Amino acid sequence: MRLGPGLDTALIYLADLQQRLLIPLEEALQPLPVEGSAAGWAYRTLSAQVADTDDRLIVWVPLVDGAERLGVLAVGVASLDAVRLRRSRMLAHLFAMLITSKRA
Repeated sequence: MRLGPGLDTALIYLADLQQRLLIPLEEALQPLPVEGSAAGWAYRTLSAQVADTDDRLIVWVPLVDGAERLGVLAVGVASLDAVRLRRSRMLAHLFAMLITSKRA
């Protein structure tokens, strides 16, 4: 998904029932372990985590509904500043609300 200025891509990963894996909604991608990954760290600690790849940064933002952890949002950015981080968090809140409303 293209997101506009500053944010390149967004991918949603939802936690499995045992909370061991983060399952991507994009079927071509592989699940990520909750233990030992940047995505899992963001999920466990409810804090954004930044991972550096070859050509861009990935901001892992937790998806939370109240006190319930749903998963994480991976946002690709060329560079990170306060505005892009705030936009990533706002996008994660929006996706968490959408996921929760559809789940009910």
